[in-house]
Amino acid sequence: MDVKFSSSSIHEDEQANVDALKAQIEKTIELDDALRAWLTDITYARFLRARDQNIQKSYKMLSNTIEWRKKKSPEKLLCIACQKNPRSHSLRAIGVCKIGRPV
Repeated sequence: MDVKFSSSSIHEDEQANVDALKAQIEKTIELDDALRAWLTDITYARFLRARDQNIQKSYKMLSNTIEWRKKKSPEKLLCIACQKNPRSHSLRAIGVCKIGRPV
């Protein structure tokens, strides 16, 4: 399997698009601290990868996501089961895939 980019790093070929998308978002959308914390370079890269590095399509998808996050505030959602018993939804890595990602 040929893997072009790691999901946890930004390839040098992507950085210019990340910078352009970030500038466009910051210029057109008001961001609070929670959104700024969520909007890492890796997040911008993920949205660009989802749209084959097309900045305009990535902008549309990301701006829709930002608006959804503003309305729903997913960072504030709490699981009642987790509050009662923090081990109620435990996850464990059981190994790695062919390219080393945890599964």
